[in-house]
Amino acid sequence: MVLNRDCNEVAPLLVERSRERGAHLLVFADNEGLDARWRAVESLLRAGCDLLINFPTSSLKRVLGAARRGDGKSVRALTEFFGCDEWRGAGGGDELLELYAGRLATRYWEQRGKGPFVSSIRVGCKRFYYDVLLVCKWGPYVEAWDYLRKRLEWRDPEIVSYTLDLLRGRAQRADWLSGLRDAVEGGGRRARPWTASSSSPEARTHSCGCQKEKGRDRAR
Repeated sequence: MVLNRDCNEVAPLLVERSRERGAHLLVFADNEGLDARWRAVESLLRAGCDLLINFPTSSLKRVLGAARRGDGKSVRALTEFFGCDEWRGAGGGDELLELYAGRLATRYWEQRGKGPFVSSIRVGCKRFYYDVLLVCKWGPYVEAWDYLRKRLEWRDPEIVSYTLDLLRGRAQRADWLSGLRDAVEGGGRRARPWTASSSSPEARTHSCGCQKEKGRDRAR
């Protein structure tokens, strides 16, 4: 079923329907701008779903710059996207990514009481790039994400199309998938669930892949 509507209106509907059917969802929030407001994302965190979020890192630098020059529309857009005004203290796109990932992890823990896994993969390079965020429960299966994050050449945006074709059976299997099963099975023995006594959600988020490139990403 395809719902051709504002994602901020559809998100609560998805939550309601998933609860009625007892279904687990995989939701992909493909932001072209600052489309999915925090209120909608937060409602999805309460549901039984995993999230993939397209975080427009390079575009956010321009919006942040406009907001600091006093553009009211940009200020409102950032506040609605992050669900707070903590973005004002960010130095650029990477710090905004870390802020967003940290809020996702914190709210996941508060809403579900389970250890969060929040990790990002950067796609693209130079002037245009974005980060794809995975939000799910911590467990051995997250080794598959980390394995692919390290093995693939994500600076080339075409790798996303190729990966989708591979999963759909439209492309031949590549060598970089040969060790995936071993990585996941080995991760099952190594991985430990997140607990409140071991670390904070923010610390777990940082260790799971929210990386910064210091000095390279400043708002203009």
